[in-house]
Amino acid sequence: MARQDSAQPEAVSAKVRDLQLMLNQTKNEVMTLKEQLTNSREASNHYKEIADSAEKRLSESNDAAKALKDDLETRLKKAVQEKDTSEAK
Repeated sequence: MARQDSAQPEAVSAKVRDLQLMLNQTKNEVMTLKEQLTNSREASNHYKEIADSAEKRLSESNDAAKALKDDLETRLKKAVQEKDTSEAK
């Protein structure tokens, strides 16, 4: 019986060490995952800024293209009218 009594504290001690090791590993994993999450959020924000910037530039480009088209159409109409006027004379 003396052997069982001395073996039980050793088993408990080993179990406690195993649990402490698991706890430390889990804490390290949580810390690593938190760092990964932070990095992922930063990357996501960076890509959002890039997308927002590209969207703004595209909108500005579309506006400029529309303004150019309107200007060219106006010039063309004016040129056609001037041509028709000069031919009518």
